[in-house]
Amino acid sequence: MKKLVLSGSSFLIPNHKAWAKLQSLYDLAYSEYGDWSGALIQSNPDSLVSITINLSEFIEFDSLNHDKSKDLIASILTPLRNRLSSSNDATIVGICSGKDFQVVRDAKEINVKQKIYSQLLNQFEELALEFIDFYFIDLDHQFSRLGIDKAFDQRNWYLSHCHFSSHGLYQIAKYTEEILLRHTEPSYKVLVLDCDNTIWGGVVGEDDVGSLAIGQDGIGSAFIDFQKDLVKLSNQGVLLVLASKNNEAEVWKVFDNHPSMVLRREHIVAWRINWNEKSKNIIELSEELGLNVNSFAFWDDNPLEREQMKVLLPDVLTIDIPENIWDWPKYLRELHCFSKLVSSSSDKNKIYQYKARAQFVQATKNVDDMRSYLETINLSPSASNVNELTISRAVQLCQKTNQFNVRTERHTIAKIKNFSEDDKDFSFMVSLKDIYGDHGIVGLVCLKSIDKETIFIDTFLLSCRVLGRYLESWMLSEIIRRCQPKGTKNIIGEFIISGRNEAAQNFFEENDFKETEIKPELLKKFSSKGYLIKGITYSLQLVSARIPNMNLFKDV
Repeated sequence: MKKLVLSGSSFLIPNHKAWAKLQSLYDLAYSEYGDWSGALIQSNPDSLVSITINLSEFIEFDSLNHDKSKDLIASILTPLRNRLSSSNDATIVGICSGKDFQVVRDAKEINVKQKIYSQLLNQFEELALEFIDFYFIDLDHQFSRLGIDKAFDQRNWYLSHCHFSSHGLYQIAKYTEEILLRHTEPSYKVLVLDCDNTIWGGVVGEDDVGSLAIGQDGIGSAFIDFQKDLVKLSNQGVLLVLASKNNEAEVWKVFDNHPSMVLRREHIVAWRINWNEKSKNIIELSEELGLNVNSFAFWDDNPLEREQMKVLLPDVLTIDIPENIWDWPKYLRELHCFSKLVSSSSDKNKIYQYKARAQFVQATKNVDDMRSYLETINLSPSASNVNELTISRAVQLCQKTNQFNVRTERHTIAKIKNFSEDDKDFSFMVSLKDIYGDHGIVGLVCLKSIDKETIFIDTFLLSCRVLGRYLESWMLSEIIRRCQPKGTKNIIGEFIISGRNEAAQNFFEENDFKETEIKPELLKKFSSKGYLIKGITYSLQLVSARIPNMNLFKDV
């Protein structure tokens, strides 16, 4: 069980029931009262650390001059930066000002405490851009949603040196849990939508298109606001698909002809508009998009459909939506299941890339000779070294790719930079174009030199969007092309079963690798490089390597 260190400027009352959920998920360790800096400095680099800071516990702010303010900020940022520079896992800092608002006193200027609080939030934002595993929580903002006064308890302060009430501790625990969940698990990629009384008010086929509740005053405007938030999700890379019991032509008639529709046909990546069970339709959609059903969330106004989905496809996230449509836009905006801790510029292209995937799958359904077909679609891959502009995409691939990922290592920015520091050619990203469009950056390879003759494939992953095109063979040929000038004679690969990466299970054997047991003297070198072999190892001798399927690709 992963270790999570909890510390703060306040005493956090170890074993308080607020920590029960985190206790079930992690091996919790509590620092000594007030030793938050020690937790940052002394914690194991592989541990998770969550720090809660209440600025009121540092100094009397009313007497704080400019120089002392700078010293205070530095005293917080210095140990934090040291931790981030050496750690291999998440660090979370929750911060509150513990402000005492006095309307007359604060009517002419922002008090010193609030100024420092704002400066720290700005500094935290810069750190979060620099360090992929750093997250911060603006507790003033979070507490304000349910009442700041409820989050603090002076009695707890005087009795146990804890400024927070039970309510405040619950809030801290809740937000820590939500961030760590997204740190370890990818966000949901697909939102499955019903049509009637979900995207619009009314039933197509029973009501004329013009009679549907979309955009008129009152309830129709709530459906429009819901559609606007759906479009925002689409622009952020969430895939919108339809699973609706309707006549398909009637549904598209609404999309194409109703003047108030904000959600348009181009926002929909794939669909199943028929009278089949929606669970069956989602299975078909998952195959068409190349995504596991555990990447799908389901939104339907009908509670019977939702209950059936929970029973038939429990891996799909069935969203228990509010009863009233006017609550939907806000509820959708506040859902955490689609939120991402790491975003890249490629996210906005997801809708086009997955549409291309769906078109490819549909086109190949009636193909008898797949290899001959692939030769006709102008497969044009390219590789480029990881750099400052693409490293966020590299981390995103590490965090999200499960199906074709031979070791399923979740690397940080710092770790990926290390591969480039060893050798700039040892971490590279793969892009692909074909007649279906530009699929963007879809693959990542990170290599490690074990000795002068041996290279280890630390990371080899490929987006599910382009599976079925044998791009993995081209990626292997690119590894060989980069390794040969360095005198490499042997490439070692490892497959670690994750429970979700069956698609990659036969990759090494299908590409001329031989299953092998690493000799003890070589294992020592692996260990010195920080590797513990946990799966099946394979070896490829470069002198005799014969990579199949290379005739499928165009020279780029």
